Amino acid sequence: MMIKDKIEAQSGVVLCVEKNVLDDKLEIAIRLENDRECILHWGLCKQHRGSWQVPPHMLWPEGTRAVEGAVQT
Repeated sequence: MMIKDKIEAQSGVVLCVEKNVLDDKLEIAIRLENDRECILHWGLCKQHRGSWQVPPHMLWPEGTRAVEGAVQT
């Protein structure tokens, strides 16, 4: 099942978010709708309101780097 959504930040940046559920896995794709350069600060959390963790290296897109318990792409 594919779910698409758009998020517009106060800065005018528009993000297109696609969520795809396959069996017991969730895939999320985030794309910019404009030419602005942005940094995505992200991590993973196993439980609602749990602590954030650095994702495994195999999930990092090219150019990602570790920062303060998360990563930036």
